[in-house]
Amino acid sequence: MADRLEAVEQNGHGAAPTGSGPAYAQTPLWLHTQRYAPFYAMAIILGLIIWFVPSRDNNGSTGAQQAGAITQPGSGDNGGTGGVGTGSTGSTTTSGAKAGVSAASQANSSGSGYTNLNSAAVKKLEAQIVPWAWNATGKTAGGFDCKAGVRQIPWSDYAVPCYPHINLSYNGGATTRGVTANKIVIVSRHFMDSASSQAVNAFVGAAGFATGDQVTAADMQFRKYFEKIYELWGRQVQYIDYVSQNGNSTDEALGQGSATACSDADDIIAKYHPLMVVGTGKNPGATGVFAVCAAQRHLMTYGGGAYYPEWWFQKYNPYAWNGTMNCTMIAYQNAEYVGKRLNNRPPKWAKHLEATKTTRQFALYVPTNVEYQSCVNIADQILQTTYHMHEASDGTAYHDRFNYQLDVSRLSDQAAQAIAKFHQSDDTTIVLACDPLSPIFLTQDATNQGYFPEWVTNGAGLTDVEQFARLWDQTQIQNSLFGQSQVDTPKVLGANGEGVVTYKKATGQQIPPGTQTQYYAELSIFNLLQAAGPILTPDNVAQAVFSLPPAGMPNYEVGYAYSGINPDGTTAPSSWCTAHGVNHGCQHTSVSDMREIYWVCTSFATDASGASRCAAPKAYDGHGGAFYATYNDKRFRNGQWPTQAPPIYPPGT
Repeated sequence: MADRLEAVEQNGHGAAPTGSGPAYAQTPLWLHTQRYAPFYAMAIILGLIIWFVPSRDNNGSTGAQQAGAITQPGSGDNGGTGGVGTGSTGSTTTSGAKAGVSAASQANSSGSGYTNLNSAAVKKLEAQIVPWAWNATGKTAGGFDCKAGVRQIPWSDYAVPCYPHINLSYNGGATTRGVTANKIVIVSRHFMDSASSQAVNAFVGAAGFATGDQVTAADMQFRKYFEKIYELWGRQVQYIDYVSQNGNSTDEALGQGSATACSDADDIIAKYHPLMVVGTGKNPGATGVFAVCAAQRHLMTYGGGAYYPEWWFQKYNPYAWNGTMNCTMIAYQNAEYVGKRLNNRPPKWAKHLEATKTTRQFALYVPTNVEYQSCVNIADQILQTTYHMHEASDGTAYHDRFNYQLDVSRLSDQAAQAIAKFHQSDDTTIVLACDPLSPIFLTQDATNQGYFPEWVTNGAGLTDVEQFARLWDQTQIQNSLFGQSQVDTPKVLGANGEGVVTYKKATGQQIPPGTQTQYYAELSIFNLLQAAGPILTPDNVAQAVFSLPPAGMPNYEVGYAYSGINPDGTTAPSSWCTAHGVNHGCQHTSVSDMREIYWVCTSFATDASGASRCAAPKAYDGHGGAFYATYNDKRFRNGQWPTQAPPIYPPGT
C-alpha cells in the first residue's frame, strides 16, 4: 500500500497547480492530502453520512389504517382496540391493529428458546400496540407528554411518533436472534486503527470535523440518552463493539473483499448472536459488502449500501437499511434537474467555452460499480425519452461518460484521463456523480490544461459539503460550481441543529464540533427499535419503516424523510410493494428531496501552512467558502423542479 500511495504522489500531482488565482501550494498539508486522499473517501464518507429512519406519508389517515402486512396482503386493520396496560408514568390508549409477520421471520425465529410468533399472546400484543399510529396519549419513557403530532423527542423533526411508557407483563420474549425478554443485542463493527486512519483523523480535525475518538465519545452520549427516553418495550440495548478480525476497509470501500467480510459476519453471529450490526463511531464498518454477507445470514444492518439503488435493498429485504437517498431516486432527480433546467441552454458559467458553445454539452464522471452504473442508466434513459437528449454518437444522453474505478490508488490518474477526454471534446458541463475527493484532481487537471467547464453536483457522495469543496481548485470552481444537494450542512452542524440541542439536554455541555452526525446515526437505530413494537423481528422493522408518517417538517434539517414513496416519486404501490403487502409506494431509504446550491468564494488568503484558501464569504462554521441555496432553501421532490434556468451567478461573472 505504501508503494501505491507513493505512486499517487509521483504521477504528476505532487506539485501545486499552476495558473493564476487560488491554488494549493506545495505545503505539508497539500502533500498530506495527496498521500492520504484515498482514505478520505473511505473513512470520511462513512463518518459523515446522514442516517435516519425511513418514513411514510399518512395522506390524512393514520398509519395503522393504511399499513398492510409486509408479506400478508390484505390483512390491514383487523379492528383490535383497547389499552395494553398502565405504566407508572401515565396511561396509554391505542387503537388500530398491527399486521402479522412473515414466514421468513417465523423461520428465522423458530427453534429452541424462540417465541412462537403465531401464538395467541403474540397476535393479541401486535393487535393492541401500533407504535407508528400517532394515536396514544400519556407520558413517554422520557417523561414527555405524548399526543398526536408529538414525536418521541418532542423537539425533533425526525424521531418516530411518541408512545407512552407502559410496563408490559409480556413483551413477546425472545422474538428473534438477538432479542430476549430483557435485551436487544446490537454489534457496532469497526475497522482496526492504523496509520492511515490516524492520518484521516488528523486531516478531519484540521478541516474542522471531529476526530475518531471524539466521534465515539459523542456517540456514546447519544446512545445513553436514547436508552432513557425511547420506548424499548421492557428491553435494554446491549451494544457490543467489534473490531474486524478479517475484513479489509480498503477492499470493502471498493465493493470487494466479500470472503473476509463474510468471515466477520460468521464470527459476529457465532460469538454474539445479535439482531443487527451497525457502523457508528470511529472507523465504522457497516459497508455494503458486509451488508450482503449479513443479509445472507438473516442479520440486519443499518448504514451499508450508501447511495445504492432501490433494487439492491429490495433484494436484501428486510435486512438492509439506510437513510441516504437511494441512487434510483437520485437518477430521477438528476434527470429532471438536467432535463428541465440545463439542457438546450447556453453554458453561462463555462469560462471561455460560453463564447463558442450555444448550448451545453454534457459529460459525466461516475464509478464503475454495477450498483451506481444501473442508476446512471436510468437517468440516461429518462433524459433520452422525456427530454430528448441524444448527445453521444450511440444516441445516449451524455456526450461523454467516464466510468472510473473506485480504486484508491487511481483517483488521480483516472481524473487526468477524464479531463483530457472532456477537454478534447469541448464538453461544457461536467456532472459529478462521484466521491468528494476525485474533484480535487479533476479540478486541478482542468486548471492546468486551461479548461474551465461548468461543474454540477448531483447531491450524492458528499460533493455538496463545504469542507470538501474547499479542497477543490478554487480558480476552477469559482462562479461555475452548482447543482443539487441532499445535505443541508449549515443546519446539521449549525448552532440550532437537532444534534446540538439534544446533546445539550442530555449532558448539559456543548457538543464537540463535527460530532452532530452521530445524533442521526443513533436516532435512526432507536427509531427502528421503538417503531417495530414489542414483537421485534426484521419483518416488523420493515413494516414499521413502510408505515411511519413523514418526517422533516418544518425545518428539513436533513430533508424530507419518507419511505412511503417509490423512487420515481409516485405513491401508488409498485409490483414489489404489492408483493410485500404494502398498499402504497415504498423504498428502503428515506431522503426524498433535494435543494439547489451554488458555490461562492469571493476572496482568498494564505493560511498558516502557506496554502491559498478561500477567505470569504464566511460560512456557518466561520471558514471561507460556502454553498448558497436558491429559492430561500426550498427543497424539491420528484416532479417539482422549476423549468427555468438556475438563478445563481449574476450576469458577467
